[in-house]
Amino acid sequence: MERFGSNSHHALRLRSLHDLPNHDCHASRQHSVFEAFLGTDFHKYWYTHRAFILAVTSILLIAPFIFPKKIEFIKYVSFLGTFAVTYLAVLIVIEYLATENESGPVPTKPEKISDIIFLIPTICFAYQCHMGSVPIYAGLQNRTLLKYGTIVGLVFIFVTIIYAMAGIFGLLTFGSKVNHDISRGYDAKRPEVITLNAAIFLAQIATYPLICFCGREAARNLLLTSINKDRNDLSSKEEFWYRIILSSIWLLTTTILAIFVPNVTVSIRAVGGLAALLIFFFPGLCLIFVLQQKRDALTSVGISGRILPAFWILAVFYVFFGIILFVGTTMKSVYEILSFMAEGLKSDSPTDRGSKDGLDSEVRPSQEGKEGLEGEDDEAKRGNGSGEYEFAGTNNIPGSISLFINTALGSGILNFPYAYKVAGGVAIGLTFQWIFGFLASPPHVILAYCSDKTKKNTYHECMSYCGRACKVIAAVVIVLYTFGACVTFQIILGDQSDNLFLAFLGSDFDTHWYSNRKFTIFWTAVVFVAPFVFPKKMEFIKYASFFGTASVIYMTLLIVVQFFVVKTNPEIPTSPNHWSDVIMLVPTMCFGYQCHLSSIPIYSCLRGRDFKTHIGIVAFIMTFVTITYTLAGTFGVLTFGINTPHNITSGYDASRIEVLLLSVAIAVAQVATYPMLCFCGREAMGILYLEAFRIPKESTVGRPELIRRVVISALWLLASTCIAAFVPNITVAIRMIGGLAGLIIFFFPGLCLFNVVQEDPDKKGFWPEKRRSKILLVASFFYMLFGFVLFIGTTTKAVMEIAKGSGTNYDRIPEVARV
Repeated sequence: MERFGSNSHHALRLRSLHDLPNHDCHASRQHSVFEAFLGTDFHKYWYTHRAFILAVTSILLIAPFIFPKKIEFIKYVSFLGTFAVTYLAVLIVIEYLATENESGPVPTKPEKISDIIFLIPTICFAYQCHMGSVPIYAGLQNRTLLKYGTIVGLVFIFVTIIYAMAGIFGLLTFGSKVNHDISRGYDAKRPEVITLNAAIFLAQIATYPLICFCGREAARNLLLTSINKDRNDLSSKEEFWYRIILSSIWLLTTTILAIFVPNVTVSIRAVGGLAALLIFFFPGLCLIFVLQQKRDALTSVGISGRILPAFWILAVFYVFFGIILFVGTTMKSVYEILSFMAEGLKSDSPTDRGSKDGLDSEVRPSQEGKEGLEGEDDEAKRGNGSGEYEFAGTNNIPGSISLFINTALGSGILNFPYAYKVAGGVAIGLTFQWIFGFLASPPHVILAYCSDKTKKNTYHECMSYCGRACKVIAAVVIVLYTFGACVTFQIILGDQSDNLFLAFLGSDFDTHWYSNRKFTIFWTAVVFVAPFVFPKKMEFIKYASFFGTASVIYMTLLIVVQFFVVKTNPEIPTSPNHWSDVIMLVPTMCFGYQCHLSSIPIYSCLRGRDFKTHIGIVAFIMTFVTITYTLAGTFGVLTFGINTPHNITSGYDASRIEVLLLSVAIAVAQVATYPMLCFCGREAMGILYLEAFRIPKESTVGRPELIRRVVISALWLLASTCIAAFVPNITVAIRMIGGLAGLIIFFFPGLCLFNVVQEDPDKKGFWPEKRRSKILLVASFFYMLFGFVLFIGTTTKAVMEIAKGSGTNYDRIPEVARV
């Protein structure tokens, strides 16, 4: 099982979070003990402060036990954990039967159906003992599967009874007033409660080194793997320092996090989804591997013939069940934590739900340039008397279509043929692209619907409707995406300058300092881009924006014509090298189809703001864009086959006049598009700056605004230029930001729709009564899950591909990037 074990090291790294609940338990025990001896006002003493006690406990009582190479001594105190839990369960039952506590009403149903999901993290965290399962089985005398199965059955029956007693009688005792930590609901001065707190306190100290040992070994294996070194090659001195440093960092990090985590529920919810992976996903994955590779081993233990399909079904079920539990519980937990943060932050703000955090009235960020064109034009706005603003709606249907085409058709088309090649050819590329185009269309309609419901006129303002935390996160995503897009544009500028120098100076053009790629990227940024990134308004850009659309259409026609004119007969790919390579289609498609940042402003500018007309425009635009990308991707890969370049224009003869015109047109389009996205990112960074330092509205005008705008724009241009000079091709940049585009296209619209449905005044409970609202709620869940999975999957795959550097020219990336 070496192959599976090597991959498991990456998952074991996540186990480090499991120490946080132990730290929370330390703090809870200490609070209870101090309350018993010093009274309820024990907080006024510095030596009883939560942070101080956690630090002292970690240094004096935990640190001595985490540094040893072996932890066999733990077995002598491990009984404390079992004793403490059993004692607690018995105490809960006795307290319910012997005393009369003032409890709140006993809940009989959840406030929302989705609250049932919160059972899962606690259950997963409580039942997660699977990491010790194999070592325990290996240490069993005369081990057989039947004997071990009997032991597991008895243990889980005992554990289930204990948990059931604690859960049922604890809830009946306290009702709706039940505490995050059940033991804190009892009188801390009573001897039996003091004994319980002491037992649990000692049990946590005994348990922490064991879990730390597991995480430390996994972290060391990850570190050694990254530098291609085997653990057996370590000298005793090296092993010692690895152990000391990792253990120290582990203890320091978990202690700091535990100080700021408010209660044990937060940490358990955060790690409960990870426990689901350890309980279900990895055992299922392991069983699939065994069923594929170790048939003889299965036959030796009586698993063969008719029984084999049942094990296949069980393995696949556990894999999918683990993924669903992990994604569902993690998303629900993150959403609840963000909502809690948003409510806490909102309570500090004088503004109401309408503006959410008081920042909407300060800065209205443009999201793809078009927001800047209309958002800065005061004459195009009118007040509605409620503090909100609406666009007057002066664009007719052809005008809206023109704006959409300009924002939808972009530089991503340059990478579509290469993405088709990596994914395995035309058939796979076309299938996935049309499916993606179909799925990317409804979010436009969702955003327009949310805009009508929330009376917001930009993408970012609609995100503010979901809470302050969501607005900040959306701003961060927009900053990262627009910055990555600006880097991509400058890489394309470098590609086009290479084509021009190749045409005029020959194949050895890069030997001259003035035609070196790094130098040309730098001087084009200074001479052509810099003058357009500092102005406050972007109206002038609209006169040059048609270059983008014209260059993309011209390039598509050139690709099609070149296929029929130039007969190359290349080797055409028909399947991917590995099934996971199909995922690399997603970043290119996300980058190519991402025009959703401009969707709401364009809808707001539509004359009459007619919802049905907007749906028709979206359907036409997405069909047109999909056909254009299909032509470029299909005929591009048919022309070059397995030799398709990252940037399709690099494959043509740069000395031909039609290719020279294309290079010039694309270069002009990039110069015209860069300021738009720089403007979007600059405004989003301005919001983050104001939010972080609590700067008042007055600073958004006059000299402070000028200084902030110039500094951010200069740093933006400098950073993107430096990165573009060292990134070898647009594939690297597109893969890194494609996942962020997935969040913008799917996740945030789904989250906004979810909040709009939850605000429906006719809704009772979590599940709405109207059929239309039910459909919208299901759609919101689908898009949130789909966007989140796309982001995680594509970003992880991109990082792995860049680190591995297989099949692409990644050797020009500095060695530190590979590590």
